[in-house]
Amino acid sequence: MIGSLAARLFVFHLTGTWVRWGKCSCEIPDISEVNFSEAPLDPLDPLDPLDLQLLQISNVLQPSARTQASRVSIAKPQSWNFTQILRDKPTGSFLSHLDVLVRMIGATYNTTRPILAQTPLTLTARDGSVWQRLPDFDRDPVPGGVFARVFRHGDVVILVFKGVCTDVKVEQCQIDLCYLKEIQNYGPVSDRVLQLMGFDAQLCNTYRSFLNFTEQAFALVTAIQASFPRCELLVTGHSLGGMLAMTVASRSSTVKALSFAPTPWKHLPSQVDARTSSPEMVALCDPYDCGINAFFVPGARLAATTCLFLEQEEPRPCQALVEPYLNHTWRQQMETESPGDSLVPLLLCKGSAHRWPRYESMVEVAARTQKLPLCSREFSILQRSVST
Repeated sequence: MIGSLAARLFVFHLTGTWVRWGKCSCEIPDISEVNFSEAPLDPLDPLDPLDLQLLQISNVLQPSARTQASRVSIAKPQSWNFTQILRDKPTGSFLSHLDVLVRMIGATYNTTRPILAQTPLTLTARDGSVWQRLPDFDRDPVPGGVFARVFRHGDVVILVFKGVCTDVKVEQCQIDLCYLKEIQNYGPVSDRVLQLMGFDAQLCNTYRSFLNFTEQAFALVTAIQASFPRCELLVTGHSLGGMLAMTVASRSSTVKALSFAPTPWKHLPSQVDARTSSPEMVALCDPYDCGINAFFVPGARLAATTCLFLEQEEPRPCQALVEPYLNHTWRQQMETESPGDSLVPLLLCKGSAHRWPRYESMVEVAARTQKLPLCSREFSILQRSVST
């Protein structure tokens, strides 16, 4: 025991990292094989007697490192009250919290196929908080399916689902598009939308076995909860990723979801639609982006609260269209004002408003101007205008 304790204390002083060896071995391990990049000891786990002895000795030999370790072990959870965050209470909460999600979604887009940039092990937010990526929960399946990254800070864990890939020549993207066809994300015009994109829907017969996206998402959530039962779990994402976040949150009272422009999920099983409105399921949207969703799929975000970024400059293809939610007749106006194939101008607007970099910008602008999103459950079900 003394040898094991001495070895672990030696490693601790070299690295500032607690290392838990196997309890049945008294051999001193090869230090070169120890992973110092991430602490293998969960700070929420109770310390065993040997760890307590090590901690007591370190009080004398290295108080600064002891203080740092203690600070990590008692770290309070970051407050994720969506209602307060979206009201910027206390001041600065809106940007400090949404910045975390924006950075994580951007990192997930950039570090999964088809981009596959090098994935950092840590992500530092604007407020200085450092989030550890948990590589054991990376999802990057071949040839396609649910892509995800998971991050942790203190006792908060955030699961990020990647959005849709639309390059019709890439197999992964073809599988994404087949899933959108399966769920009819544009309601009655879904097949027509895929046709306008130049996608051959016959390919979907080949990929049918890969289209169990919701099951894959639920399985990942279950695995995270089993590994971190005492952590608060948040899920987020953009587009298809946002829809998957909402879907898993709708079936669990212990999971919160804040998503950006989620794909409509009205098509999903009845237990999703049956859940009453929850302040812990929030969709952040450009009014044209999610308004066009709701135009084709009324009740597109049922059970969620939809928050609209208003009074921001809209993309040029949207500027000639009536603004969704501006008044009670906007849907009727949208149906009648476009000559010829009205689907084309709507899709051009939707595509421009839906781009992820636009959402990154809208969060910054809303925080800077204090024109915070306007939130209502009724925006989710197409029954309210901003003028009421």
